[in-house]
Amino acid sequence: MRTKSEALAAAKKRMLELQSQMTSRIISLAGEVAKLMEVVPERDAREFLRVKCNFPSSELTTYAAFN
Repeated sequence: MRTKSEALAAAKKRMLELQSQMTSRIISLAGEVAKLMEVVPERDAREFLRVKCNFPSSELTTYAAFN
């Protein structure tokens, strides 16, 4: 039983750390999208990110919402 609880605790720690890293990266990406949209019309920025950077359309909506 102790091994199971140790494994769960270790997994929780790793998952929370990864989640924190993901959040930080999403915020950074949103900042870069915002910078792009300051100099390029939103429609052009979305097309560029979708076609050239392989961003899924659903992610673009998320990043644009930060703007």
